[in-house]
Amino acid sequence: MKPEELVVVGVAAAAAMTLTVLGYVARVMFGAGAGSNNTGAGRGAGRNGDESVTPARRHEMIAEYAYRRAAGRGFVDGDPFQDWLEAEREVEAELEENGRGNTAAH
Repeated sequence: MKPEELVVVGVAAAAAMTLTVLGYVARVMFGAGAGSNNTGAGRGAGRNGDESVTPARRHEMIAEYAYRRAAGRGFVDGDPFQDWLEAEREVEAELEENGRGNTAAH
């Protein structure tokens, strides 16, 4: 591969990672995404004796965990999809450990 081709590939990879990071940030800040009708009603579920976590809150937790995984490595290398899958496992384990793993939908 020529040096100029490597630059193009590097720029494309950086752009893809930037979009991924922005996606994580959007999910953390705004919930599940456009059209999700996420009003924040599920926020805080599972605390103060409520034994369940809403699907919206579970999704938000996964987005936060995935973002922290990417941030922990400086948003370089790694695979955003793998971050999401690992975050799902971590959230599920935490919810099960705390007896709050009964979500209506995954």
